[in-house]
Amino acid sequence: MPTAPVATVADGNDPYAWLRTDQEAAKAYLAEENAHYQATLASTETLQQQLLWEFEQRQPGTTQPDLGLVIGPWAYYQQQGTDEPYSRHYRRPVANPEATGQLLLDVNTLGEGDHIDVRQTQPSPDHRYLAYSLADDGSQRYRLHIKDLDTGHTTVVPGPDSLGLLAWGNDSRSILYIALASDGWRPNAFYRFTLGDDQPLSVIEEHDPAYLPSGCQRSASGDYLILSIESPASSEAWVLDAHHLERPPTRVRQRAENARYYVDHGCMNGAPCWFMRDHATALEGEVHYQWSTAGSLPNQAQWATLIAARPGIVLTELYPERTALVVSLREQGLAQLEIHKPCQASCRVTQAYESYSLQVTDSLGFELPRLRLSLESFTLAEQIWELDLETLQCSLLQQANVGGGFDSGHYRIQRLWASASDGTQVPISLAYRTDARFPAPTVLSGYGAYNISEDPRFKLAELSLLDRGYVLAIAHVRGGGILGPQWHHAGRLGNKPNTFGDFIACAEHLIAQGFTQPGRLAIQGESAGGLLVGAVLNQRPELFAAAIAQVPFVDVLNSMLDDSLPLTIPDYAEWGNPQEPDAYRVIAAYAPYENVTAQAYPALMVTAGFNDPLVPYWEPAKWVAKLRARKADNHWLVFHTEMDGGHAGSAAQANQQQRAAERLAFLITQLEQG
Repeated sequence: MPTAPVATVADGNDPYAWLRTDQEAAKAYLAEENAHYQATLASTETLQQQLLWEFEQRQPGTTQPDLGLVIGPWAYYQQQGTDEPYSRHYRRPVANPEATGQLLLDVNTLGEGDHIDVRQTQPSPDHRYLAYSLADDGSQRYRLHIKDLDTGHTTVVPGPDSLGLLAWGNDSRSILYIALASDGWRPNAFYRFTLGDDQPLSVIEEHDPAYLPSGCQRSASGDYLILSIESPASSEAWVLDAHHLERPPTRVRQRAENARYYVDHGCMNGAPCWFMRDHATALEGEVHYQWSTAGSLPNQAQWATLIAARPGIVLTELYPERTALVVSLREQGLAQLEIHKPCQASCRVTQAYESYSLQVTDSLGFELPRLRLSLESFTLAEQIWELDLETLQCSLLQQANVGGGFDSGHYRIQRLWASASDGTQVPISLAYRTDARFPAPTVLSGYGAYNISEDPRFKLAELSLLDRGYVLAIAHVRGGGILGPQWHHAGRLGNKPNTFGDFIACAEHLIAQGFTQPGRLAIQGESAGGLLVGAVLNQRPELFAAAIAQVPFVDVLNSMLDDSLPLTIPDYAEWGNPQEPDAYRVIAAYAPYENVTAQAYPALMVTAGFNDPLVPYWEPAKWVAKLRARKADNHWLVFHTEMDGGHAGSAAQANQQQRAAERLAFLITQLEQG
């Protein structure tokens, strides 16, 4: 094995803090780590090439047409050539789907490198302009552009950088967007820019550092813009008249601790109506409504309950169409749709799979009684369905093509429940080939934070593991959102240790059920999921053979003690404020960096992005340096930093595939030694 880098140990309580404060020295150290990463993985080069070949074989032989996002008379869609790193954006008339598409934006021409990122594209209501947000260095600081589709001229929006989220006003000349603070990556205001103006205007400025502007979108009806401000546990909504953006916004309801609500404007019984998905009075959520006349804004005193909270059912989204209200919900953690129509009993759209991802992807316009749905799972390539809200029938529009002889019938998707130490039942989603032999090499993933649900998705690269007899599993631990806000609350703040205990219980359950054994079990997590990986490695290293931590939030105690970082104060609601003694004790007991000890650790792959605004590069760098100094084993420890990248890694297709080949080669090499 190549000789590993040795990081300088400085005096003080944090001996690797210089990786943050001395950036030139840090770059030199990261270069050494990148060289060690490449030298160590050189022994897997043949396997990497085999994996890349397998990825290529699974690419469909012909490009499947993109059904597109239907907005008025146009379908907006994307295409990407096999030799192109990025996609191209087009539109075609809905009335003539065979027409040649009009090229609107070629992302391949917007810059060089592997980190060109277009977060959002949005046509103006009159379809003359295309607004888009662009970043090119992984920093997630976006510049907004407005392209005139008649002349080809592009206007760069002046003023502060953006979060990349925007919405058009109905004048088709003004956009509203979320701006970032100039002194760090922190969303702090909503701005309005109108073509022809010299500078944008501030609409709402958020002065409470515990809250961040998070959403900016048009209502379902198109009559309003809805602005969202959130902390990890609370939310607040403001509304603007989309026809008169110069008017001041109206706050729907005052924010309150541990209370979330979200609003939209649509139609009920033929009349304009406001809807609210409310998690303030019940954790599962309920739907409130109020009638509205032309131009009227929500009135807090006039809400009435339309759908009451129901035990075991968690409301996750509302889609108020002209002819029906569609509610996205979870029961036992599984996504379903519920359709509510006037004078009719509600009905459900469900799935027979044991675990899956089901999402509404396109409403096809407020006036049309149809929704498009996306369905996928570990071994179910994405399907696009259309739900007719008049007949309540679903029709399959498209099935993603997979080459290389792929047959979904060769695999099984399953759902298990593990018992945590306090008796809580924790769901596990998993997949494997029907001819797999157990105990099998297994990769267990987890996240467990911010009320985020981790549904199984179809990933071409992971078929290379399944076809080698691997089990792929997701532990849906507390702190995530798959079982609703109460599941989130049970894994945050002082309850955070539940997240780690749940994950260990899931690993032990897979072993007890005969699916795998410690010498053949790997774990992986990204960002807050990387914190999960780091914590359980400190607590139970003997349970795992290998681990992958991507952009891991492992220096949580030091970061939460530093309120100069852009997300620290908002994240007090998720992790706690360690300036308070009780919170300090909880965080200090699990923080991965502080709890590295002189023990044997599994083989470990760690990644970072030098321009990452969410998990700064020095967090994983400090963790790796401390592990190198203290671990009592000779297992692989490889660390790679994208020096021109950020939190999401490369956006270029070829680079994504190369990194996937490296991760899989690492896992295969380590697990097949067991």
